[in-house]
Amino acid sequence: MKDHLRSGLSGTTACVPSSPANRKAVKVLDGLDLSGANFNGAVLTNTSFRLTKLDGAIFIGADLRNADLTAARADKAEFLGANLDGATLHTASLDGASLRNADLRNTDLSYTSVRGTLFYGSKFSKHTFSVDPKMGGQDFVCYDENTQWPDGAIPSEGLFAKDQYDRKLE
Repeated sequence: MKDHLRSGLSGTTACVPSSPANRKAVKVLDGLDLSGANFNGAVLTNTSFRLTKLDGAIFIGADLRNADLTAARADKAEFLGANLDGATLHTASLDGASLRNADLRNTDLSYTSVRGTLFYGSKFSKHTFSVDPKMGGQDFVCYDENTQWPDGAIPSEGLFAKDQYDRKLE
């Protein structure tokens, strides 16, 4: 089934049609292994990728507005120019991923691992790395010396923890 899904997702309209009616529909791809899948230019608004393996997947120019990638593993995935405005990546792993020129405004990256992740040219908002009051204000993103932030984005104390968080989806 994995090979069928992968081949079906290689085009922008094969399994994810970009018609206006489908832009509001929730697509559920939870718990699948879609490692290496090609989603270039795909319209994936409101899609749920909870607990999905997306290692090495390609989302260049994809529309992931309001997508749910909670606890997804997208290590070394490519999100060049992707629109993730309003997406949830809570507890996700983006180690070694590229989010260059991505729109991350209103994106929840709390408790996300971004070791070695490239953020050059990305658009952030004050809510991108938010503190969850339900967690006692202890909310953070894990990064390392290879994480590359856009100009002017400097991790704030209390929101980021260097090499302290090691959650992996197995």
